[in-house]
Amino acid sequence: MRSDLHPYTATLDVDQKDRPVVVSFMSSTAGEISVELMPTDRTGLFHVMINEQVIPVMVRANGVDTVDVDLRGYRYQARVLADAHHRLLSILRSSPAMQTRVARITSPMPGLIKTVMVSDGQEVAKGATLFTLEAMKMENAIASPIHGTVRQLSMQAGTAVEKGALLCVIDPVL
Repeated sequence: MRSDLHPYTATLDVDQKDRPVVVSFMSSTAGEISVELMPTDRTGLFHVMINEQVIPVMVRANGVDTVDVDLRGYRYQARVLADAHHRLLSILRSSPAMQTRVARITSPMPGLIKTVMVSDGQEVAKGATLFTLEAMKMENAIASPIHGTVRQLSMQAGTAVEKGALLCVIDPVL
């Protein structure tokens, strides 16, 4: 690997899938998709070429590990970690202490709870959709990060929520 290439792992909030990303200056390759961000004179504003059309893209980082990307009127949030950090967190998440830990499910962004697909006391599988959240005219599925039992369900369909609002708690099933 060349020294100017930096491997990262990006996890998009919408589907929670890890994607390998290699960044070289302002070029990014994610799987088979290659994107070149061309800087502009405004901080955080870039241009990207898609189908021979120049599209403005706004990129904002929270300073730690989260990046908001505004593209064509939609905001996408991704967690971006250097590969070594991502592997370390994967190891820590698989430890016995983390496997018995309660999962707090919070709203990843402000929006409206469209559907609640679980009830208090219901057992859910890892990856099962718990809620759909409408934000910026998009519906986002909020999935269970662990296999467990739903507790402290505090949301109903039609409820407006802020980022970080507690939706429910999931006790792990061992």
